[in-house]
Amino acid sequence: MVGHERIGGGGQDTQPAHAKEADAARAAAADGARLPLPRPRCACCGHLADGFACDRCGGTAHDLGDFARELRPGRGSWLLDIGRGLLLVWRGVGQTLHHRAFVGLLKLPIAANLVAAATLAAGAVLVFGPLRALFAAPWPLLDGWRQAQQDRGPVVLLLVTVWLLWPVWFEVVGGALLEPLVAAAERAIGGPRMRAGAAPDALAARVHRRARMLALQVLLLPLAWLLALLPWVGLPLVFAASAAMAAAAWLAVPAERRGLSPPEQHGDLRRNWPLAFGYGAGLQFAVLVPLLNVLLLAPVAAVGASALHFRFDKQTPP
Repeated sequence: MVGHERIGGGGQDTQPAHAKEADAARAAAADGARLPLPRPRCACCGHLADGFACDRCGGTAHDLGDFARELRPGRGSWLLDIGRGLLLVWRGVGQTLHHRAFVGLLKLPIAANLVAAATLAAGAVLVFGPLRALFAAPWPLLDGWRQAQQDRGPVVLLLVTVWLLWPVWFEVVGGALLEPLVAAAERAIGGPRMRAGAAPDALAARVHRRARMLALQVLLLPLAWLLALLPWVGLPLVFAASAAMAAAAWLAVPAERRGLSPPEQHGDLRRNWPLAFGYGAGLQFAVLVPLLNVLLLAPVAAVGASALHFRFDKQTPP
């Protein structure tokens, strides 16, 4: 055999060192094809980096509500992180309305929010009549349970429909109009050199992905309705699931601006699930607040997602 010999079954390997290194490199390449290695990212802003100082944020970020306060990424107690994520939504209302970075940038996002809210409300009105008719007609096997749910059932199912569909629908309707607001939020947090790192066609691809996600959610509606009607646990379970979906939908906005792949986005969500879940729960509660849901829900969600991404722990475990 050229390059090395083995004597018997346990002879000494005489393969040259450079051949061993080549074999190791080929094996590593094969493993990398199966399991992509994590790409280096800035620990602060999350953009892809080459291991040196980030040329966008310089490694520092500041709180939108207090520029003197530095934002530090990382995880804490899971219960406290849920509270922080929940609070971020309500802090985001005041910051979106009053921060000087957003002066003159809210007209189009508010208009898009109005269109999204009006169309979703129109769909809800159309659905509510058939839902009431469904609970008014007798059910062959579960009629006693149907009668007990007759007043509550249509309202619960309508609420579940809104919780499930609004995040993606609002983002599909207003995505392009929210971009200047998101860019201003990132510059206010990470500094004037913050810019998107995604390809120019990333916005069109994002809208396409959201449309597919919306179609999937429509298909899942009957299952969510059945789950919501379970006594005691049904509605909280649907709320928790829809909060997770709302967080994933809106946190994809800053992730996709950084050119992150779906596995990288999912990794961020897994590592920081308490922050993400708290943020999603805050958004689902905000849906129930009059005027906020009609005028500012999408702008607040977009600004909050930008701020939350800076707080995420972005380091992939070894």
